[in-house]
Order: sequence, then C-alpha cells, then structure tokens
Amino acid sequence: METSSFKGSERRKFVRIQSMMTFRYQILSEHNAIEGGHLEQISESNNVGRSLVQINNQLEPLLLQNQGKQRELFDVLRLLNNKINLIVDASLDIGQEKPGAIACTGMVCISACGISFQCSESVATNDLVWLELTLEPSAIRVVCTGQVVRSERIDSKQTMLALDFVHLHDADREMLIQFVVRCQAAFLRERRREREEAGGSSPIH
Repeated sequence: METSSFKGSERRKFVRIQSMMTFRYQILSEHNAIEGGHLEQISESNNVGRSLVQINNQLEPLLLQNQGKQRELFDVLRLLNNKINLIVDASLDIGQEKPGAIACTGMVCISACGISFQCSESVATNDLVWLELTLEPSAIRVVCTGQVVRSERIDSKQTMLALDFVHLHDADREMLIQFVVRCQAAFLRERRREREEAGGSSPIH
C-alpha cells in the first residue's frame, strides 16, 4: 500500500496544467545567484511563514468542503483563513524584496516539477530564474528557483522559457501538487457540466 501511495504521489508531480497566474521572476546567472545569496535565502526561508503557509493550505480545502454547512462555523473559519493570509503575506515580505524582479500575470504551463511562460528577456539554457508564484484562490505564495531547460525565441520581442524547479521546499512542492490537482478537477467538472448542458439541449426524437 505504501509503495502504491508513493508511486501515485510521484505521478502527481508530473501532471501539468495551463492556468492564468500572477507571478514575479528575475533572471540570474548561476554565479550571481550564489554570490547574491539567492539560494541561501530560499533554503533558509522564514520558518514561521512556512508553517503559516502549511496551515493555510490545510484550512483552504476544509473551507471549500464546508461552504454552506453550519454557516456560523464557516464564517469563523473564513475569517481565520483571511487572517492567516495576511500574516503569511507579511511574513514572506520580510527579506524577500526584489527590486529587479518583473511582476506579471499571464498564461503558464505548470506542474510540481517545473513551469513554462513567455518573457521579453534573452535567457540562456542553464541560467537560473528566481520565482515567486501566487496560487489562487488562496493567494498563497511559493518562492523557488528554476533552471532554464529550454529557451525558444517566439518573435523579436517574446521568448518561451521552460524551467525545472531546482530549489523548492518539499512543503511548497506539495502545495503545487494540490494546486494543480484542484485546477484539473475544476476543469473536468466544467467540461462535464458543459456536456450535460449540451446533452440536455438536444432535441428528443
């Protein structure tokens, strides 16, 4: 049973989805990343903030499951979740200012192992990229580093980057897995609803 569970968890890491995402990134050379302490900042990130993120990640599914049940309890949990989000944001802001980071919202292809997106910078294979990903609807932020495995020029202004995550906490990877699974489930529910509506509108002969 444990082996089966492990294999299932491993498979989930590679599930990819396309999603609109708000994120920040900064292109780094490997030398500058080490010299600037970017890798150390990720590996020694704020433990309190990380614990709060994990609590928030456990609470969010409970909110979704219990919406509409025991209204007063749901309201209390929702307020508690909002409070945790505020504390998480304040905690993760400490020591993570990135004056050179580029903020954007766009379509990405993401899994718990990597991400691809369009950018306007010229980037070389094996370059490191600092990333801050915002996972909706909880606005949970994941900070990590990715290594460029593919850089394809789309036109004179845009490049398609594909990154493998190389510095990512296990807890953050699990959050990415759950985010991808939730998005995939929501997509499948929407597709099923559309099919049911289309079937219901068909004329009966």
